[in-house]
Amino acid sequence: MLRSEGFRKYFRNTSWLFLERMVRLVVVLVTGIYVARYLGDSLFGQLNYATGFVGLFFALTTMGLDEIVVRDLVKHPQRRDELLGTSAVIKFGGSLLLVLLVLAATLLKDMDGLTASLVVVIAAAELLRPFSVIDFHFMAQVKADRAVRVQMAQVLVSAGFKFLLIGLQAPLIWFAWTYVLETLVLSVGYVVAYARDGATVRAWRYTREMAGYLLGQSWPLVIYGMALYVQAKIDQVMLGDMLGSRMGEEAGYAEVGQYSVALKMIEAMGFLPVIVQKSLAPAITRAKAEDPAKYADR
Repeated sequence: MLRSEGFRKYFRNTSWLFLERMVRLVVVLVTGIYVARYLGDSLFGQLNYATGFVGLFFALTTMGLDEIVVRDLVKHPQRRDELLGTSAVIKFGGSLLLVLLVLAATLLKDMDGLTASLVVVIAAAELLRPFSVIDFHFMAQVKADRAVRVQMAQVLVSAGFKFLLIGLQAPLIWFAWTYVLETLVLSVGYVVAYARDGATVRAWRYTREMAGYLLGQSWPLVIYGMALYVQAKIDQVMLGDMLGSRMGEEAGYAEVGQYSVALKMIEAMGFLPVIVQKSLAPAITRAKAEDPAKYADR
């Protein structure tokens, strides 16, 4: 088994995903320490409050499509352009809805000008997210190395930009623009990697039939995702609101800043099960389609 081509293929795939997570963990941790020291508790907390507020709506950018599209790309590779094109349109629609809801919620909460600006910039970054569907193609093809190279480039560019901002003593709003830069680098990188794999986004196409099918499959996952993201992000928003009303806005953001540092360290430890699932899911799907006995064994 250990010498089989299939084992080596999926082991390499998992190793690349593990490498990306480790690089991301180290770079983000080091960068986060320097950013937190530069901004101080209050401004760092204000930035994390804004990301947490936008994060409440993040399920709309995924639309529950990730596992479904990867599964269908494995089962129906000949429909790749239709699957990816339709998924990209759905994701863009979800991202646009996220921006509109965030804008409405920002007005209803009557945020201060700086926090509202942070929220709007971070939310706008999600409009570039649709090209992330290219990652589904690489996962279905068990070519994680193509996507991982792009993701590591994104992490390093983002870290370099943040250190540049620190060196220039940039104001807080510029750190929100790093989210736009990250998404832009990721999108461009995915398109280039996709082209090098012999494909092109120009061949993508949207069909109502596929959109109806995908949304019909994904709506339970959208609801689950909403509950998951709200559960993951609501603590930072509630902490900022509750302590801000009691102790003052600046003191409330300072508490969010300290809480966010600890939270990021805890969140970083939960990546291993996600990597294994992401890497092996295509093999399980392929086995089920080709040989039920092999699927039962796996």
